[in-house]
Amino acid sequence: MHAVARPLSQPVLEEIRSLAAQYIEDDLSPGLILGIRCGTSYWIEAFGISDISTGEPLATSHQFLVGSIAKQFVASAVMRLAEDGRLDLDDPICEYVPHLTETWARITVRHCLNHTSGTFSFSGLPIDIGHGTLTSEAVIGFITSGRLFFKPGEDFLYSTVGYFLLGYIVEQVTGASVDIFIDREFLQPLGMKDTGFLALRRPTDLAGYHQHYWRGQAFFTDPPTTSRGLADGMYSTARDLFVWQAALASGQVVSASSYATMTDRTTTRDADGEETTHDYGFGLEVFANERDETTEVGHWGNGGGHIAFLWSYPPYDIAVVALQNSNGRLAPLLDEIESILLGVTCDE
Repeated sequence: MHAVARPLSQPVLEEIRSLAAQYIEDDLSPGLILGIRCGTSYWIEAFGISDISTGEPLATSHQFLVGSIAKQFVASAVMRLAEDGRLDLDDPICEYVPHLTETWARITVRHCLNHTSGTFSFSGLPIDIGHGTLTSEAVIGFITSGRLFFKPGEDFLYSTVGYFLLGYIVEQVTGASVDIFIDREFLQPLGMKDTGFLALRRPTDLAGYHQHYWRGQAFFTDPPTTSRGLADGMYSTARDLFVWQAALASGQVVSASSYATMTDRTTTRDADGEETTHDYGFGLEVFANERDETTEVGHWGNGGGHIAFLWSYPPYDIAVVALQNSNGRLAPLLDEIESILLGVTCDE
């Protein structure tokens, strides 16, 4: 049995349009942008409205905060520095981050990239990380005073702190904040003119920001201000995300060998020597079949009042972008779209 991609035909598009229209009719989000690339064929379409206070229609040109999708940009920045010999993935972070305890000093750059450092996420911290009220050094001093959940390399735990540390390392190595480095080295050369960081420049056409959206009502609709340390506050469009995904996978951002490393699933070994493989590489979720062949690569991000998905299916040369201007649950819709795009046939 093998999977085959259905072509990006009008019947397929109409089926997906029907799902999107029903999603909006069910009031699960004010607006939604879907994009599909099948080989060299592209389709991007907007559904619903951008801002419930004005009724402005959503357009494919609208920009969205992409949340943790920024992690693959940070990981690519680190890989570029590794390619240039300016750091090594197995360098302990204490070579770049000052005043670490002995436990934290065992963390390597690689541990931060693949979420095996034992550090935690920012959720629930009693400090204002993302609103520019603290310097990177102050935040690092706070977070590195805490305990680790496990010894580095022994387990997997998704960690925004690890990526904050990576952003700081990029700054120490290059002398530029990680968002400036990403903008200079990646966004500008790729012509991603509608992508950027709130700390560097404001978006020109940001979609409405509907946090806590429910049955046509929304609260906390102002998008956040942001600091630079985490490369947070990143925004983009469906078109630019397609440009990025294609460039990253084809060796235009980092070398083919670096991308292979980024999409190699992480293996940890616990204190008893038992190994576990996790569906994550460097800044990317990575799924494989029973033959260990990569079948899906991507990430999603929660921008608070925006949600973004950027996903690819390498065996079929298909990529999917989904952007919505609320915090509603988008994954079930994407599962339905995936089932439409990836048909299954029997091959005796």
